[in-house]
Amino acid sequence: MHFHKSLKHDDDGRVIPSSFKSFLAALNEHRPADFQNIESAGLRPLVNPQAGLAADRLTSAGWHFRIPKPPEQDGKHETAAAEMIELYWMALLRDVNFLDYPSNALAQAAASELSALKLYAHPDSSNHPNYTARPVTPATLFRGGEWTPAGQTNQEHLGPLVSQFLWLDVPYGSLRIKQTEGRVVNTDYQSGGVPHMIAWADWLDVQRGKAFPSSIELPATPRYIQNAGDIARYVHLDALYEAYLNAALILLGSPGVKLDAGNPYNRAAPVFPHEEGFGTFGSPFILSLVCEVATCALKAVWYQKFIGNLRLRPEAYGGLVHRALHPTGLKAAEAQLALSSGLAVLQASNASGGAVARIRQANAAHGANSDSYLLPMCFADGSPAHGSYGAGHATVAGACVTALKAYFAGTQKLKDVGITPVIPTSQGTDLTTVGVPDADQLTIAGELDKVASNIAIGRNMAGVHWRTDYSASMLLGQRIATSVLYHLRRDYHERPWKFSYLSFGKKVVEIEQDRVTYDGALVLDGDDDLDPALEAAKLSAIV
Repeated sequence: MHFHKSLKHDDDGRVIPSSFKSFLAALNEHRPADFQNIESAGLRPLVNPQAGLAADRLTSAGWHFRIPKPPEQDGKHETAAAEMIELYWMALLRDVNFLDYPSNALAQAAASELSALKLYAHPDSSNHPNYTARPVTPATLFRGGEWTPAGQTNQEHLGPLVSQFLWLDVPYGSLRIKQTEGRVVNTDYQSGGVPHMIAWADWLDVQRGKAFPSSIELPATPRYIQNAGDIARYVHLDALYEAYLNAALILLGSPGVKLDAGNPYNRAAPVFPHEEGFGTFGSPFILSLVCEVATCALKAVWYQKFIGNLRLRPEAYGGLVHRALHPTGLKAAEAQLALSSGLAVLQASNASGGAVARIRQANAAHGANSDSYLLPMCFADGSPAHGSYGAGHATVAGACVTALKAYFAGTQKLKDVGITPVIPTSQGTDLTTVGVPDADQLTIAGELDKVASNIAIGRNMAGVHWRTDYSASMLLGQRIATSVLYHLRRDYHERPWKFSYLSFGKKVVEIEQDRVTYDGALVLDGDDDLDPALEAAKLSAIV
């Protein structure tokens, strides 16, 4: 039940013990030389396992930050099974446009089944999550924002599933970039094609680290993101902070957008009326900050990936499901034991014609060798060769969006700052302002939170991450960005200044010269960052 991709495996899909022990020895002893002696299959390198042991000059070292154990390592196997069922539904709906979900029978079936499963962490239990079921509709399927308190509007459930920041043109200096997908990896799943890794032999090759030669291709007709397959292709090629850099450029290029009220150069009530920000508190500041917090976030989450949790990837869990449920499953009793109490959830879905039964039918339709319960993958080589939890994209998303919300006044509605909401036309080749759901209600902060969820959950749509990878990692990224902003307080000459933002849990966070407050309560004070473990522990209160 732990990550073991690229190590040596037997024909039953189980990692060879000596190979796994050599892997653990390197992770536990922290000696660079031990990483050279990992008994891998030799086909695909592990991705940067030493990054989590790196220090950081902009924040506390990543190993000081903690996230909860993933569900299956915390005895909550029913939630792990529920996450797998959601991933099966994502695969089944990969070619269906998001705007068509409300009228789509498959999306309706997905919403019905997911509404009964313990899939979501309760907002008040983020550090030791209790998972509950929530009503899901076709219109809210695969969306984020589960930290929104009961009784408050979930901003991520307003408007289209896709954030405006993934559709609007990006002003890039003298250039204007149209956000159509004009480049794809030739080994990525394409609409209407055959997904990857649905035959046992192919699945086993990938677990052993088989790599696939790939190249970048130009599609005949570039199109805007419309469905899960489109987002999966986006998050395969994106520069990790790309979506947030684009969002920053869009906002900076919209003259009606205001800066946070605490920015000393905000136009409404500037502290220095005869100056403007540039290297501090100005546009170069926020553009570089998006990149800086991304690097900090990666170091912190890489510690969790390899040393803190070492969570198995969904594709590996799919191998257990196949072994446990398929009549020809290898060592079925062993796999059933590994799935623990999640087995009953999966069996119920299989017996009732839910996602588990449907995924086998969909796989088998591609041929006898594909009669399996394996998770259909977007990428030929499946997931990257590093642990699943936390998620790099999701942690970077949480960090970058937090920095943007601290810089811009997030409560502004798009329509009030000169940004007209859009949706793609039916063919996906153009944008239209006609028929945009909730167009008058979309806010800057809401669409920023949404773009973070789009990218993080987009990795789930590709089949490489779990929902709790997304939810725990977004909160980790939020804390990392808050820490960076707190550490930077010693650098500024301007006084006074303040950053404030609305957290994912919809509470106000304020960062000033000598303190951080959360929902009005003091979190960090004075020189708390001089004790990195204390700082990280205190920041864990922020949801």
